Amino acid sequence: EAQHKKTYDSLMEKKVVLDPVHQLASDLEKRFLDTQSDLSSINRADVHTETTRLAIGLFKEIERLDAQFKMFPIPIVHNFLIDTGFKDRGACKHWAEDLLTYLRTVDRKYFDVTWGEANPQKADEHNVAVLIPRGLTFNDGIFIDPWRTSGKAFWMRVTDDHHYPWKQWPDYGVYQ
Repeated sequence: EAQHKKTYDSLMEKKVVLDPVHQLASDLEKRFLDTQSDLSSINRADVHTETTRLAIGLFKEIERLDAQFKMFPIPIVHNFLIDTGFKDRGACKHWAEDLLTYLRTVDRKYFDVTWGEANPQKADEHNVAVLIPRGLTFNDGIFIDPWRTSGKAFWMRVTDDHHYPWKQWPDYGVYQ
């Protein structure tokens, strides 16, 4: 917790970064609370702490991966560079894999994580990491998709994205 407080304080100094971090935390918290039928047994302070920790950690991990992948400004061109051997990683599947690897190490009481896919085995296949309020379904989740924005944090409710027909990748499972 001390490390997260230090990171939070550091982000507070960079006001430009705080707003999206706060927005992701707020969206996760709202999504969790909106999906609960009985809020009387929910410790809202704990939910707030977890969603803030998740948001800070995700932003840090996205920043780290963006530096590692050195994303081309147009994601599909980045994929072409991978296909032709000029880049090693940074396709949507790499983002999903690496973000899920990170998320599986984070202590989470209120969210499960899984892999979302759209159009599997097709030219326009797309993959994302998904956070699901514990005990609910894939469609209740929020996906994280930095590939779409060339290495910048992007998230949305699974059911709100009308660009991709998201489904849970059955071979990945759900991790608590």
